Amino acid sequence: MVYIIEEGKFKIIKPTKFSKAIITKIPKQWDLVPLESITYPITKGTTPTTDGEKFEKSGIIFLKVESFDDFGEINYEKCAYISQETYSKLKRSQLKENDILFTIAGTLGRVTRITKEFLPANVNQAISIIRLKSNEFDVEFLEYYLRSPAIKKQILMEGTILAQGNLSLAQMSNLLIAKPPKEEQIRISKTLSNIDLLIHNLKKSANNIDEFRQGLTQQIFSGQLEITE
Repeated sequence: MVYIIEEGKFKIIKPTKFSKAIITKIPKQWDLVPLESITYPITKGTTPTTDGEKFEKSGIIFLKVESFDDFGEINYEKCAYISQETYSKLKRSQLKENDILFTIAGTLGRVTRITKEFLPANVNQAISIIRLKSNEFDVEFLEYYLRSPAIKKQILMEGTILAQGNLSLAQMSNLLIAKPPKEEQIRISKTLSNIDLLIHNLKKSANNIDEFRQGLTQQIFSGQLEITE
């Protein structure tokens, strides 16, 4: 790490080949900090079978990389399940409300945030658990930023990640995070949340229209709907 004073502010900059490109793309009044400086030590899950446990047909939700998509939407049909006993043994990877999950193996960089309704739950070793400790950060803002092109760029420009196909916890900890004032973080996250809601509603409307069209087509070809001139 490099510690510098710039315009009277204390800043921490990780000297990498891509940090300069990122710094030039954030407003001058924003800070740039490594992820590890605003979170508890980042950890990851464990596969139950590694510890002699097994998956169940039902029980406590166990997340894998394929359990959520690039937009953070969790697909319950692609979740596994573990028993209460297994869950109690896997204490390190027990999830809490507002934990941010970031995939670090297989498909890199998928992000989702855990809500209270989803708990109890657990994750495997391909998913890192990010738990915010700084009250200077809005958790929803951090979730959106971890999903941003700036983070994807850092991952893509790190050669060892591409060669090995995974992201270490140390590399996760060193990811650079933009830090606007807290009030601005909240404004940004609310705006992005409203955009997400709009997109969700548009997709839902499109699906309803498609289902309506398919229904009409079925009725026409089955003779249930009479066609008149």
